[in-house]
Amino acid sequence: MDRHQLARKYYEFDTLLGGYLNGDWQLHWSTVYDVYEAAFTGMRDEGQRQLHAEPGRILDTYRTDEEVLGLLRAMDFNFNPVRKLGLTHRAWLEDLRDRLPAGRSGDEEG
Repeated sequence: MDRHQLARKYYEFDTLLGGYLNGDWQLHWSTVYDVYEAAFTGMRDEGQRQLHAEPGRILDTYRTDEEVLGLLRAMDFNFNPVRKLGLTHRAWLEDLRDRLPAGRSGDEEG
């Protein structure tokens, strides 16, 4: 799959990495976790639900750290979770998934 197909398949993940975790993210935020919060704050509920689901779909498809790294390279991302967070590529996606709220569904209160 080429970069554009991957960006469509993982739209919100592409937005997070390309729009927020790009090469100069540290000019705007102190930590990667601040980036996550800013990205989620800027999304509608559907985008939040989609971004919450996408790391899980990626983990189901790309079973090794090398495969996840290959995906990131194919999507033209240079974020290095090993260097920035001390996490392997798969562990980083698991951590990302676990940190992101799922967004509100239509039947939730509030």
